[in-house]
Amino acid sequence: MSSRDDVRKLRGLNRNEATVLYWKCHGKTYEEIGLDLDYSGDWVQLQMSNTYRKLGFSKDMHWRERTRLLEESYCKALRTMVRDDPKNLDQWPFPTEEPKPDPVMSSLVIYDEMRQEEEKGLTKYEPKPIIIKDPPHPPPPPEPQSRRILKYALGLLALLAVGYAAYTIGTFNEPETVAQLTQAPVVETVIITSTPEPTIEVTAVVDVAATAQEATALFVASLPTNTPEPTNTPEPTDTPRPTLTPTPEPLFFDDFTGGMSDQWTVVVGQPFVVNNQLTFSENTHLLIGDSTWTNYVIDFEAEGYGNAGCRGLWVDVRYQDTDNTVELEMSGCNFRWQLIKEGQLTRIPGSEFWPAPRPVHIVVDGTSFSVRDGSSVNITDFPNGGVLLKINAGMVIDNFKVVALP
Repeated sequence: MSSRDDVRKLRGLNRNEATVLYWKCHGKTYEEIGLDLDYSGDWVQLQMSNTYRKLGFSKDMHWRERTRLLEESYCKALRTMVRDDPKNLDQWPFPTEEPKPDPVMSSLVIYDEMRQEEEKGLTKYEPKPIIIKDPPHPPPPPEPQSRRILKYALGLLALLAVGYAAYTIGTFNEPETVAQLTQAPVVETVIITSTPEPTIEVTAVVDVAATAQEATALFVASLPTNTPEPTNTPEPTDTPRPTLTPTPEPLFFDDFTGGMSDQWTVVVGQPFVVNNQLTFSENTHLLIGDSTWTNYVIDFEAEGYGNAGCRGLWVDVRYQDTDNTVELEMSGCNFRWQLIKEGQLTRIPGSEFWPAPRPVHIVVDGTSFSVRDGSSVNITDFPNGGVLLKINAGMVIDNFKVVALP
């Protein structure tokens, strides 16, 4: 393309478009051009999109190609025109019509600016939408003077009417008006004549003030009142208070502070207390409770059971004697329920569980026997009995408690 064609196309730009292109060729961004010209960036983008369209740029042209053509052809030609005649910019024709935005070309302008700033390492450019403001509307024509005078006159008449009505109502309610109605009574004389009888004069006294007061009282009594009808207030009812279930007293508790409780019966072994914990250096059997115990919960802390070698503990509940009891085995070999009746041991099928409960929590309630995090079985034998602990050497127990169930 020849420089003459470039100049011809440049002369087709209006003053705004040429000014924006001039500063664009000097390497300024749209925001900088807007600040210099005291316009928004949207206005600058609109002028540049119109410039692209008038210079004949294709909408499918890559932004790099548009930048190259601007720099090598049009920017170069524009610099030459300004250099030859510095006042050349003042000769650009003014726009004869309001510029119409081209959405596709506007998007190309935004895309070019964004790509250039990204390559320069600047923050990603986020253009604002192009907003074309409507031209200001001309002010409405002034209202005729005759219409203004008529409006003022009507307003004055309305004020006078309101004032007269207020004055009339106030005068009717004045105390003097009421006093005039309640003046002293007026005496009227009525003469009744009859031919055969002598004339008799009857004087009737009419109390006008009392009559006015009675009429006023009747009128006031006839006026409707806005007294609200009485509502039936429900009588307060006694809200039932929740009954607090008393915490059952433990049947037995031993935290081994200062030693071992005297209520324990040592059947086998010699347990001893170390650091307020019951310790066992040999296999030991401990008995607590008697036949009066029926339904209860057993809680205690134990360490050392469930290890290798089948070392552990056995808790016999509803204990009658060594040959009759319900036994919970918790050792390194087995965790299950079993029944010992008349010396015969029977393992309860399906009662195996794992892992070992820590702390130990056993519930004996009626025919139900259960352990926390374990299994539950139903056994109808032995309705009552105490508790027997069978403990291997090397174990430690603490905070042993038995609480009765209601």
